[in-house]
Amino acid sequence: DAIISYGYELYAEGEYVLALQQFELAETVSKGSTQARLGIGKAYFQLTDYDEAKRALESVNRAGEYSEARYYLGRIYFLKRDYSQALYQFQKAYTTDTINDDLGYFLGASLFETGDNPAAIDQLELDLIKHPDYDYSYYYYAQALLVAGKSDSALMAINQALNINALIPRFHRAKGDIYFEKQNYSTALLHYTDALNLNPAYAEARLRRGIAYGALSRYSLAIVDLEEAQKRLPIEPLIPEMLAQYKFDTGDYEGSEAALNRLMNIEPDRTELLFKRGLCYFYMEKYEEAIDDFSVLHDAFGADSEVQFYLGNCYEAKRDLPSAIYHYSQAVELDFNNLRAHHNRAVVLFEVGKTEQACKAWAWLSERTDEYFSKLGKEHLELYCN
Repeated sequence: DAIISYGYELYAEGEYVLALQQFELAETVSKGSTQARLGIGKAYFQLTDYDEAKRALESVNRAGEYSEARYYLGRIYFLKRDYSQALYQFQKAYTTDTINDDLGYFLGASLFETGDNPAAIDQLELDLIKHPDYDYSYYYYAQALLVAGKSDSALMAINQALNINALIPRFHRAKGDIYFEKQNYSTALLHYTDALNLNPAYAEARLRRGIAYGALSRYSLAIVDLEEAQKRLPIEPLIPEMLAQYKFDTGDYEGSEAALNRLMNIEPDRTELLFKRGLCYFYMEKYEEAIDDFSVLHDAFGADSEVQFYLGNCYEAKRDLPSAIYHYSQAVELDFNNLRAHHNRAVVLFEVGKTEQACKAWAWLSERTDEYFSKLGKEHLELYCN
């Protein structure tokens, strides 16, 4: 007991290596001492050797129910982002632990991370009554409120966290998220930048700032941020998805295709991405590759007017006009309001000498309420059908 007591004196002074030596000595003297094993687990935790800490703490719990061992096991699982296991440990510790003031916070945070948002809000509100100066409780409370659709309350909560400590990058990122949810992208951008000024390596903030730039149509800056974030978050699917979108919108079809290929490697079951890649191939004039992608989509999901329309485009570009007419006709049959398919079909019908059918289609288009296609129909009637 004296050795263990001395170990805890050293532990309280932050001398974790020396404390560990005392706890290990105590265990040698008294085999199976749970207090010694608990001290070993806590010392290893402070020394960030989480695997050794976990082994020691689990051996404590095998000897009986020790809330402090549960607490530190929960901390280890939380750091490893195994939130379900963390929640289990914190719940076991919560009813009997009287030592660790932040247990309520960790319990609320774990509830949030495992998707039990209402319970997280209740727990964090209770914790903030007991500990109104705990910045991370406000941070998680703000996130939970935002998920619940209470953005104004979330903003008040994150401001409380920032009032306590304005040097935590994730607090600024969370404030940016709230403004992003409010569709105030310019203000969101400022707070993401604040987070990055505090920690330039904060990939989540860079990812969000990239998306905020994209929402403001500042695509070049969006792409720079997203490509930088991708270096640290290589398997985050949102990054290549947004890169594919922004590069497509700026006419970089090759870059968009590369981003889509990366995304499909991360999420191989997302067959619908073939449509976007098929569009990239089409605009790159790689018609055979585009036809392959659109055909796989057709086989996977059945008939779709847009897929048939772009198959028609591909065959028209290849000058396989009978196939183009077939696919444009399929597009019209599947969606009679697909005016682009009506017009393109009429153009190809005219090219193959079926003038009467083409003019009939343009006459029908000229009577549509869509101003663009009505004008197009009238122009073609005047040019080719009089």
